[in-house]
Amino acid sequence: MLRTDQERAKCVHQVAGWSRMKKSVADVIKYFQLDDANDVIQLIENHIEHLKDELRRYDYPWKYNDTECPFETLGQFEKLADALVAGRLRLGLNQTEFAKIVNISPQQLSRYEKNQYKAISVERAIALARCLREVRERRNSATGVKPEV
Repeated sequence: MLRTDQERAKCVHQVAGWSRMKKSVADVIKYFQLDDANDVIQLIENHIEHLKDELRRYDYPWKYNDTECPFETLGQFEKLADALVAGRLRLGLNQTEFAKIVNISPQQLSRYEKNQYKAISVERAIALARCLREVRERRNSATGVKPEV
């Protein structure tokens, strides 16, 4: 799962690189008439499609059910990072925007989203969940979207 704009940019770069490699491999296969090497092209195409899918999930998170904010059923702090990323992306916020809303530094939010925190209080986790819910409800009421049941 892509979590930041930097990771997204890296993924775009990878798609371009793999696409160039695919063309080069196809040229070699054609030049040397290697009929049995088309599996290599298929593997490269599969990898490119996987990277493109990651980009789609980052750019359009609301189209994928697996990006719904699972705070209501969180239950374990191990899932906190994915819940934060999914909720933030679903709302269309970058890390800086969300950090400002929840009144923490972007660096701290980044650590939370990467599970690189030494400790997080239950109060902080609940505050983050409530903030995500409130922002979602405000956006839904502003756009006329009915809350999900």
